[in-house]
This record gives sequence, C-alpha cells and structure tokens, in this order.
Amino acid sequence: GESRWRNKYAWEADHHGKHLSRPALVGGKVYARPGVFDLETGEALDVSFPEGHQCGSYAATSNTLILRAGDLCVWNIEEGGSSTWSRLRPDCWISTIPGNGMLLSPEGGGGCSCGSWLEASMGFLPKEAR
Repeated sequence: GESRWRNKYAWEADHHGKHLSRPALVGGKVYARPGVFDLETGEALDVSFPEGHQCGSYAATSNTLILRAGDLCVWNIEEGGSSTWSRLRPDCWISTIPGNGMLLSPEGGGGCSCGSWLEASMGFLPKEAR
C-alpha cells in the first residue's frame, strides 16, 4: 500500500518518555501526544491532552485515554473532561489496563524519587456496577 498522509509535529520534550509515546487510534482519530489528528486526512485537530506532567505512554478504550497527567488520569475523549486520582502513579509505560468495565492500576511509583506516591495497587469499577 501507499501512505495516505504524512504529518510532522514537535515533541513536547526529548526526555521522560515524552518522545516515545506510541499512537492510539480511537474513533477515527490518532492520539500521538501532544497532537491529535484525523485518521483519514492527517489534519491536526484542535484537541489538547489534559493538563499535568505527562510521560510514558497511555492505554485507550472506545471513549477514554488512560494516562499519567501528574497522577493517574482518565480522559473522556468524547466529552473532553478528565478525572485524576491524587498520589496514584501509573508506571512509566502502559501499566493501567482497562478491561471489561474495570480499570486495573498496579502500583508504579515504587523506587521513584519524583513524588510522594501512595504505593498501592488499585482496581476501579464503574458506578453502575456497585
């Protein structure tokens, strides 16, 4: 096959994994921090990742990106809002995994000197499941 489009954009930084994030394809969009692009055309979209120190990579579902934005962050990519959990730190690579309605987040801050993390693993259920 042939390339449909090609786009270049600047990295946020060349350290802390900001230049190593892999793209996530969700709902016709390419999420490649710090940019979001239309999958069909390659057009850069006016969408910004949530605020907060971001490093490492992210996991995706059909309507969310799970990432580190200072703390554990779940970004509702359909509505634009996000939720964070203070002092919960995912690992630098994909460690917080969505599956079958749950969100499993093993502790990822052990041995890290960049914060005062709550060193505990967590499992989250949707409100409807309680």
